[in-house]
Amino acid sequence: MNTLMTTLACLALIVGESFASDLRWTLSSGGGFDSNPAGYDQANMQALGWSKLDTRWSKDIESGSVKIAYNGIGYSYLPESAWSGHRHGLSATYTSAVSSDFRYDLGTTVSGNWNHPDFTAHSYREIEGRASTQSKYAGWNARTTLNLGVRLYPDSPEFDYRHVTLGASAQQSFVTRTSVGGGVEYATRLYTTRTIEDAFDGILNARSSRYRVNGFLGQGLTTTTGVKLSLYGENGNGRSRWRDDYWQVLDDPLATSGIGGRIQLSWLAPAGLTIRTYGELDALDESYIASDGAYARRDDDRLGAGISLQSVLPWFTVINSTSFTVGVETERNWSTDASYSYEQFSVMAGLMYAW
Repeated sequence: MNTLMTTLACLALIVGESFASDLRWTLSSGGGFDSNPAGYDQANMQALGWSKLDTRWSKDIESGSVKIAYNGIGYSYLPESAWSGHRHGLSATYTSAVSSDFRYDLGTTVSGNWNHPDFTAHSYREIEGRASTQSKYAGWNARTTLNLGVRLYPDSPEFDYRHVTLGASAQQSFVTRTSVGGGVEYATRLYTTRTIEDAFDGILNARSSRYRVNGFLGQGLTTTTGVKLSLYGENGNGRSRWRDDYWQVLDDPLATSGIGGRIQLSWLAPAGLTIRTYGELDALDESYIASDGAYARRDDDRLGAGISLQSVLPWFTVINSTSFTVGVETERNWSTDASYSYEQFSVMAGLMYAW
C-alpha cells in the first residue's frame, strides 16, 4: 500500500510539474479617461481602471497531432465593477498534414463566461465543433473553416441558439513587400426557445443570418514602415431578442448590414517602439430595440481615428516580458436615432507582464 501511495504521489508530482511548466500567464493592468464609455448622446465622462489575468495551457500528444488546450481570463474594472467577470475554455484539436501543401484540423471546444451578478442574464455556456483546411497553391495561402455549436444562457433561455459559420479566405505576399488577401463568410443562428414576441408575430423558429466579404491590401513603404487598407461589406437579417420578462435584451450581430473600411500606418521606431495610427469609416444598418421597446432599425455612420505606441520595457533583463501601451482614440457617430448619435474621446495606458 505504501509503495502504491508513493507511486501515485510521484505520478501526481510529475503531472503537476508538467502542467505547471506548460502554463503561460499574462497579467495586464491600466487605466485612463473616456469621455463617453457607454456611447450614447448623453455623455458620462469617466476615469476608468482595469486589470486582466490571462492563463493559457496547452499540451501536444500523439507526436503533436493532437493538442489539448485551456484558456481562462479574469477581468475587472473600476469604478464600473459590474463589468467584471471571467471566462474559460477547454479545447482539443487533431491536426493532419496530408502533404507539405495541405493540412486539415478537427476540433471541439467547451467554454463559458460568468458575468457579474448584475449581468448574469448574459452569462453563457457553449460547445463548438470546428473543421478547417490550410493549403498552398500558386503562391496563395488558402484557408476554409466550418464552425458549428450550441450556446445556452442559464438565466435567459430565450437567448439560447444553435449556430453555423462557413468561411474561406486566401492571401499572398510578393517580393515587392506587397500583400493582398480576402475572404467570404456565411453565418446563421437558430434560436431554440420560442418567446412571447415570437408567438405574437407568428414566428415558430426565429433565425438570423449574415453574408460578409472582406479584403485587404498591405504595402511596405520602407524597411520600418507599412500601410494596410482593409475593406468589408456585409448583408444581415434578423432582430434583437427580448427576454419574456422584458427586462433584458440580446442584440444580434448577424442582424447588421453595411460597408466599412480602415487604413492603418505602422512604424517600427527606434528603441523598440511600435507606433500605429489609423482611420476608419463604417456605414451600418442595425437592428435594435428602440426607446419605446419596439423592434426597429437605425442607420449609423461612424468615423473613428486613433494612435497607439507599444514597446517592451528594456531596462532590466528580468522584465523583458513587460510591455506598455499608450493609446488615444476618437469616434463620432451619426444615427437616425438621436439617442445613438455621440462623440467619444479616450486616452488609455497599460502595462502587460507575461511569464
